[in-house]
Amino acid sequence: MKAITFLSFSICLLFNGLLKGQNVNNLHIEDEIQKEIALIKVSDYIINQHGDSIWKNISKTPLRILLITDSLEYLFNHNNPDKSFELFKYDSLLKTNIYVRSRRFPPFLRATFPAVNGEDCIVVGDPKNTNKSNEDWIIMLLHEHFHLYQGSNPLYKKNIAELAQKIANNSENWMLDYDFPYADTTINNLFKKYSSSIYETHSYLCKGNIMDKMDYNLIIQKEIQNYLTPNDYSYFQFQIWQEGIATYTEYKYLYALNLIDKYFEKNYALNFTLKHEDLLKAYSKSLRNTDLQKNKRNLFYSIGLLIGIIKDETNPDWKTDYFRILSIE
Repeated sequence: MKAITFLSFSICLLFNGLLKGQNVNNLHIEDEIQKEIALIKVSDYIINQHGDSIWKNISKTPLRILLITDSLEYLFNHNNPDKSFELFKYDSLLKTNIYVRSRRFPPFLRATFPAVNGEDCIVVGDPKNTNKSNEDWIIMLLHEHFHLYQGSNPLYKKNIAELAQKIANNSENWMLDYDFPYADTTINNLFKKYSSSIYETHSYLCKGNIMDKMDYNLIIQKEIQNYLTPNDYSYFQFQIWQEGIATYTEYKYLYALNLIDKYFEKNYALNFTLKHEDLLKAYSKSLRNTDLQKNKRNLFYSIGLLIGIIKDETNPDWKTDYFRILSIE
C-alpha cells in the first residue's frame, strides 16, 4: 500500500508535467527524478510548516539542491547557475526552474558546500545511490538544509573565515580533515568521561535538579580544554556547534513529525513514527560506548545532539546567541 500510494503520487506529478507540454523526448529524464521531486516537495513542506518553530526564519532559506543521479545532475532553487547547466524545465510543484548538466560529483555524495557559482547547495545523490529510504532521505535534506541556514547568516561567514585562518591556515577541507588528536590516550579517556556525563545529564532531565551534573560537565570540559591545544579545542567546539546542533535539528523535526505522522502516512505514504526516538537511541549509544579513536568527529554529532536537548530545558533562549558564537559553552 505504501509503495502504491507513493507511486500514484509520482504518476500524478508526471501527468501534470505532460499537461504543461513537456517534450516527449525528455520523458525518460523526467521520469528519472519524479520520486525525488516528490520527496523534495515534502521536505519543503516540513520546513515551512515546522522549521520556524525550531529556528527563527529558517523557512526563508531556499532548499537549494544539486541532485546527483547516475549520469546527470539536477539543480533546484538556484537563481544563478553557471554555464555548465541548461534549463530542464519549470516545475510547478516546486515553483522553481530545474537545471541539468552531466554528472560531475560522486553519486553517493551527501554534503553542503558552495558547489554552483559560489553558492552553498545541498549536493546529494538520489535515495538509491545514498542507500536511504524515502523517509531517511528527507531527514538528510532537513539536516543539510540547516547547514544552508547556518551559511546564510553573515556572522557565520565571517566567523568561519576567521576560524579557518586561525586553526587551519585556510586549508580547503579543514572541516573534515583537521588533524585532531583522535588517537591520544588521555583525550580518549577525557572524552569517555565527558560523553558519559552528557548522557547522564540528559537521562536526568525528567528526574529533577540536574545542576550538579551540569557543573560536572563543565569540570570535564575544562579538563579537555586544558589538555588540548587552543586550536584543537576550537575545532572540537566548532564541530559541536556545526554538526552536533544540525543533528539536534534533525531530532526536533522528527519529534514534530511524530506528532502528526498519520498525515504523512495518509497523504505521502511516509512513516515517521518514533523516528525521533530511533535517532536519539542511535546517537546515545555512541556516548555510552565512547570510542573517539574509532568514531572520530562523528562523536561530536552525538554530544551536540544531547547538548541541544539539554539546553532547551535549562536555557530556552540559548538560540538567541547561536550565531554570535562558534561554540556551545
